[in-house]
Amino acid sequence: MTLADAHGDVLCGLQVVETAIAVTSNIVGEKLEVSKDMDTYVRKLPLGPFLHIPALPLTFLFIIIPLWTIPLATVTGNTLILKPSERDPGAAKITAELCAHAGLPEGIVNAVHGTAPVVNRICDHGAIKAVSFVGGRLSRKTYTRGEATKKSKRAQANLSVKNYAIIPDANKNLALNSIIGAAFGAAGQKCMEVSVAVLVGAAQSWLPELVKRASKLNWPLISPASKARVTGLIAPCADEGGRIHLDGRNIQVPGYSAGNFVGPTVLEGTVGMRCYREEIFGPVLTVTTSDTLDDALDIINENKYGNARKFESGVHVGQVNINVLIPVALPSLRKQ
Repeated sequence: MTLADAHGDVLCGLQVVETAIAVTSNIVGEKLEVSKDMDTYVRKLPLGPFLHIPALPLTFLFIIIPLWTIPLATVTGNTLILKPSERDPGAAKITAELCAHAGLPEGIVNAVHGTAPVVNRICDHGAIKAVSFVGGRLSRKTYTRGEATKKSKRAQANLSVKNYAIIPDANKNLALNSIIGAAFGAAGQKCMEVSVAVLVGAAQSWLPELVKRASKLNWPLISPASKARVTGLIAPCADEGGRIHLDGRNIQVPGYSAGNFVGPTVLEGTVGMRCYREEIFGPVLTVTTSDTLDDALDIINENKYGNARKFESGVHVGQVNINVLIPVALPSLRKQ
């Protein structure tokens, strides 16, 4: 993440704060006369203490994820325990300190550090009423399904994802630059990164140019473990019958011989390959092809992580971006 991207990150978080400030008209409750001599009342009351776990080691959304919950939780009368990723807790810690500096009473927002045992202990506590989680599928089983829901606590889980870019007839330069920024920016360590590109029809010939442009980028991963995981998911591609058009596993950055660098990697594969099925969370783009837009829609709809006016109504997923690769204010992407 660049400094300009971080500024955009903060601005997105402030938009949530502004929404929370205007929440009063949404929490007044309702009254409905359902029949003679019978009224129905809706009273919106605080839920109580809840736990928020932004578990992904993100170089992106450092501030946005805590600000998804802190403003809305506090203005509706709840308290919150924030358990950031143990691999990059700094921004969440600063956010909690700023809450105290802004005048929030002690105990309203609490930052707690630790790994799975700490989370499980908090989930076990009877006072915790709900858990909000952002992270991978395996962590979800521990933090939410394995703990919170077993104890009849409310659980919200934002999980693993495969985001698609469908490229039919389009402006070639704009499309390629957009894919590169969305797939490889911040080393692909974004929960809305594009990890699969489906080249439709004539766009299939754009693959060599995509590889050429991507080869000019370098980003570090967040840790040696992240690097090992990403490179481990690249390796099976060739063994499973795919092609590695651009291999970033052995990239060397002068002056950073011990760095966690993986260069942009472009794989060509099919839906049965591991690089296609699993969330990689790194600068790896899997490219597949389709003859028609209808076939491309089928590819998305058949994937368990599917997240990608004929396209809008034909794709059956929760979030659809059209002509926008990442729907957040990242200055590095605005130039495209």
